[in-house]
Amino acid sequence: FRRLSQPLDTSSAQISILNVGDEPRIYCCESVNVFDPAGNNRVLCAGIDLNPAISAQGGDAVSIAEELKSLCVASGGSSVIPP
Repeated sequence: FRRLSQPLDTSSAQISILNVGDEPRIYCCESVNVFDPAGNNRVLCAGIDLNPAISAQGGDAVSIAEELKSLCVASGGSSVIPP
């Protein structure tokens, strides 16, 4: 929602944790501000679910997502991804 109140001239990327059912999912999203035909500021966002790719590489996607979710909650909604 920050993109609506503080529009940027460039796109921005972020990693998000979204719950799908009872399972946290890691999404990589790219967002860009645009204006609709009426001149209203809108945000277009496209993202992909990274859990299948993490699992395909032998990682525990749900465990990683839970860890990132805990970090975000403990930090007030956003956090740096640890190495």
